[in-house]
Amino acid sequence: MWLFLVASSYVVRIHAGSPDEVRSIVESLVSDGLNDIAHVDYGKGLYVDVVVSDYEMSYLKERGFSYKVIEESPDLSVKINFGPYYTYSEAYSALSNIHSSFPSLVSAPFSIGTTWEGRDIWAVRVGADSSLHKPVFWLNNAIHAREPGGVSVGIGFVDFLTKMYGRSPEITYLLDNRTFYYIPVANPDGYTYNEVSDGYWRKNKRDNNNDGQFTEADDGVDLNRNFGYMWGYDDNGSSPDPTSPVYRGPAPFSEPESQAYRDFFNSVQPAVAIDMHTYSNLILWPWGYTSTPTAEDTIYRFFAWRMFRHNAYQSYQSYYLYPTNGTTDDWIHGATDEHPLALGWTFEVGEAFWQPDTGIIVEQIGENIMPLLDLLKASGPYIEIDNFDYTFSGDTVYISISGKNVGFGFNLNSLTATITVPDTFGVVVDGTENIGDVSSVPDGYFSAPNAFAVVVRDYLPYKNFPVEITFTTPDGFSQNIPLFVAEKLDTLFYDDFDTDLSQWTVVGDNVWGISNGNLTESPSGDYSNNLDTYIKLASPLNVSDYGMVKLVIVHRWDIEGNSYQDLGSSIYDWASIDVNASYLENLWPVLQRYWASQGTYITQEFDLTQFRDTALNIRLKFYSDYSVTADGWNIDKVLIVGARPYLTVDESEYDPSSSMFGHLMIEGRDGLYNIRVPYNSPIDVHVFNAGGRLVLRKKLESGGSIDLRNFSPGFYIIHARTTRETLSKKIIIR
Repeated sequence: MWLFLVASSYVVRIHAGSPDEVRSIVESLVSDGLNDIAHVDYGKGLYVDVVVSDYEMSYLKERGFSYKVIEESPDLSVKINFGPYYTYSEAYSALSNIHSSFPSLVSAPFSIGTTWEGRDIWAVRVGADSSLHKPVFWLNNAIHAREPGGVSVGIGFVDFLTKMYGRSPEITYLLDNRTFYYIPVANPDGYTYNEVSDGYWRKNKRDNNNDGQFTEADDGVDLNRNFGYMWGYDDNGSSPDPTSPVYRGPAPFSEPESQAYRDFFNSVQPAVAIDMHTYSNLILWPWGYTSTPTAEDTIYRFFAWRMFRHNAYQSYQSYYLYPTNGTTDDWIHGATDEHPLALGWTFEVGEAFWQPDTGIIVEQIGENIMPLLDLLKASGPYIEIDNFDYTFSGDTVYISISGKNVGFGFNLNSLTATITVPDTFGVVVDGTENIGDVSSVPDGYFSAPNAFAVVVRDYLPYKNFPVEITFTTPDGFSQNIPLFVAEKLDTLFYDDFDTDLSQWTVVGDNVWGISNGNLTESPSGDYSNNLDTYIKLASPLNVSDYGMVKLVIVHRWDIEGNSYQDLGSSIYDWASIDVNASYLENLWPVLQRYWASQGTYITQEFDLTQFRDTALNIRLKFYSDYSVTADGWNIDKVLIVGARPYLTVDESEYDPSSSMFGHLMIEGRDGLYNIRVPYNSPIDVHVFNAGGRLVLRKKLESGGSIDLRNFSPGFYIIHARTTRETLSKKIIIR
């Protein structure tokens, strides 16, 4: 049985006068062996957070550092019980419960290995149809034992996926076509030790001096310095000293925990992997051991920008935070002699190791839902439609698409797009587009103007109908994307803020008001410091029967923070647009965040279709820190629109070809065709070529013929319409 001695730990903040001084402090602390760096702020804050013991605090005083204790725990019950955070056993139970509720989507927890003290390192497999070989996505938490916030985010993400499966076509496709392995606690010994200590232990529980008892001063290996790629590259990015918080261990992969991680990772071969930590609100990518970027740096920046818009976490190569070596993300990316090339990421969630407030925890889950989805998409080939445009010409709809393949390392060669429309609504006269070869990120863009043509049934009062575009390649890739053509949009919610805020509910600081016809959090001038407030729809919307739902917002902003386009920018204050549905309970995924300055009004659209619900809601959230204010967020209009099919008959399955008037006929061959009806009606005839272009239009009185014998050889569609029915016929001119 282990004996152990508990030491007191503190997080202290050392302030500096410039970014260069911040870096100098980091270098000085590391050289003095105080290298348990928790957070570094090179921006407005200009400080270094470091975890120290009582003795090390005395050493800081002797060295002349001016510091402030920002985290300690006089009430140990909060951390011993983990408060609202998951303990090791609670994490296992939470995932077991999700498995019980969704056994076809989430496996029962299984062990990928054991620790020094014999604890299981649990994992679950997320995804439908586990018998298929699918691209793999990886997420692990708590390789550093004192970081339970990441465990909450990881379990929250798994829970979100299961709730959205079957509701969201996007997430349904991802779970059908990905395998996601999730490890909630990669360092169980250290994690459970924090359940009975002051909560700041970082390493595992290796008995470094083999004395049979555990002491924080002497024992443990930093598992995130124990991986083989560039292990021990230098003594700045890791330490050979067993007493150091960043002790790299006696050899690469010397620890049973890192061995289990390595062996399982190599066996499942993820394309994208995340090692989630707390804290700092950062997203980092390799390399950590050198300032030289990876060959895939442009790809990392592509995905970092996508994620940056959602959670506003600073993003850059991890070396520029401070040098490290022997880390997970460097090994994930660099150890290509062990597994295929993969993208390795480090997330640093939150503002402190311990933020035991349920509201803060749920916010951290919500702000990372979309970034995690971005990387789940990236782990295999995935088509995103950026623009779905359509024009109306008589009874014909011409459809254009453009988009991109966001899969990392998955080229889509000889890509074909095919559109389908339910017969109730129309006939596809040009349904296939050969897009060609589409590479992987960051160059995988495509455009297909006027790719499709659809002739709409004449009994429809509006050209509102669902379509589905299926992308395929000869080597087996297939992805269906449901979309909606809408000639008529229903206004579901509208506010131009010319009167009052009766359609909204304020939560938190009651600062919202109307100024010059705009909604703003600062109607009397600049916003205040230390705000945490949002305004949401007072009455959630029932949009469950709509085929498409969009949010439109017209706004501008001036919010403290550096350039909106700069991944490395410091974000101090921010605004965000969040969405909620009743089945997500109190979770609000972030659609987009805003900071810096947008001086003129812009109009943005957000597709809310995947959140269709009987109680859809949006909220507009504003946060500011302790200093510096600006004009804030000015919102001119908020509009939510929806589209749904409109039929003139009660039965949506109505098929005119089987009705009592279904006698319109097109007969003929070799370019000469007779068109007739057994009742008195003019016949409008349209002929389309294979590209969907109208090449002939003719009006017949109750019948007649058309002569296409002089047309160029190829494929054509004859579309005939009477006052009662329509009929289309495919022909070939030879």
